[in-house]
Amino acid sequence: DAAPTWRESLDSLDARLPLISKALVIAARDSFLNCGDGFMAPGSEGALAGGSDEAREGEAPIAPVPGGLLSFVCEEMATKNGFAPTSAGALAYFRHTQPPASSCCAVPCLELMTFDDQLIEAEKVQELQQYYKLSPNVITAATKQGTHAVHWEGLRPACWVSRVASEFLGSALAVKTDVAQLREAGSEKSSSGRPEAQ
Repeated sequence: DAAPTWRESLDSLDARLPLISKALVIAARDSFLNCGDGFMAPGSEGALAGGSDEAREGEAPIAPVPGGLLSFVCEEMATKNGFAPTSAGALAYFRHTQPPASSCCAVPCLELMTFDDQLIEAEKVQELQQYYKLSPNVITAATKQGTHAVHWEGLRPACWVSRVASEFLGSALAVKTDVAQLREAGSEKSSSGRPEAQ
C-alpha cells in the first residue's frame, strides 16, 4: 500500500527513512517468525510458482541497505519461501507476491491514501489515485493530511476512516441487494411470459 509495486515501496523507504525502515523490520520480523509454520521449504513445489528465479530484462539488481526492509525481504522472507538468496531470487519473490492489477478487481474496493503519508511518496499517491480508471469496482480517495495510520477528526478525536469504510461497505451491500432483486424480478418476468408446456 505504499507504491504500485512492493520493490518500489521498499527501495523508497530504505532511501528516504532508513531509521523508520529499520524499525519496521523489527516489527515485520516478529510477525514473520510467528508465521513460521507456513514457510515453504527451499525448492519445494509451488515455491517458485510465480515464475523463474531469474532477473528479467530491464530489472535493476537489488542492492539492499543493511538492516532495511529490502534487505529483510531478500535475506529472510524470499529465502524462507523457497527463492534463491540472490538479487534475482528476491526479484522473483517480489513478482510472485505482487497483487494483481486493479483492472482484475471484481468486487467493490475502496483505496484510501493521504499526501502527507511519510511511508509513501506524494508522486506515488497520485499514481495510486488513478487506479479507479482501471475498474468500475475500484474507488480511490486521497486526502491532504492524515499520515500513514492517524485518521482522526473532531474535538473529541474519532477515526474518520472507520466511518468512511462503513459507509462504503453499506453502499456496496445495498447495490448488491438491488442487483439481486432486479435479477430476481427479471427472472420471474421471463418465466411468467413463457407458454406452459402441453
